[in-house]
Amino acid sequence: VAALLFTADGRYLMQKRDKRPEARMADHWGVFGGQVDARETPREALIRELREELSFETANARWFTEILY
Repeated sequence: VAALLFTADGRYLMQKRDKRPEARMADHWGVFGGQVDARETPREALIRELREELSFETANARWFTEILY
């Protein structure tokens, strides 16, 4: 799951990935998110990931698009 976060004035919030070679997409800009754990919905995973990564609580997550790979 991934969150496309934006501010009230329309700016996007992104993260700069670590430069560590073992990090996925090292040293690139990306969005916040992570894997869906067993027995949780994608929405639950997104809310959990935002809490873990940003200490950000939201109940206003809305579906945008889906890409399966």
